Amino acid sequence: MSDTNQRTIGWVFTILGGLSIAVLAISFLFSPSQVAAGVIQASLGIETASCPGCALCGLSRAFSLASHGEWRDSMELNILFLPTYGACWALALATPLALGWLTSPRKAHGDRS
Repeated sequence: MSDTNQRTIGWVFTILGGLSIAVLAISFLFSPSQVAAGVIQASLGIETASCPGCALCGLSRAFSLASHGEWRDSMELNILFLPTYGACWALALATPLALGWLTSPRKAHGDRS
């Protein structure tokens, strides 16, 4: 794999990790009842209509419930909760590694030292 491709992958992991950190921070900062009431959207100045329902329905509340220690309730809200919550934590924890890898000096292809 070329150095350009490796750096691109490093940046993708860094950006996704940053987004994961933001999502997890929001899930800890807002209670499940605040999430259900739309306080997050209101704090951003976004007016929300009633939820039409989608594949992600309940996922934000499930994240908040899990972050506040209510695992049983979070698993009942959405089947996608476990893999997405785990992926968010994995990406968040990998972000410092990706940043370190991106900022480390690269050796030339022929350099064996």
